[in-house]
Amino acid sequence: MSNSQVRHLAKRSATWKTVQLPEDLLNKVDGIVKIKELGYASRGEFVREAVRLRVEQIEEKSKK
Repeated sequence: MSNSQVRHLAKRSATWKTVQLPEDLLNKVDGIVKIKELGYASRGEFVREAVRLRVEQIEEKSKK
């Protein structure tokens, strides 16, 4: 799924929740977002994609 598809899906959701992250992890996320070649426009975009990908991995493993 492309970054634009992730953004589109995120915009369709009407409910948002806040998640707290340790500062050192947030700093790593910020460093990744600053790498323009990766295509992330914001922390939130990166975190949404990272969580979605991890959920997909877990769901795939649970099917086996």
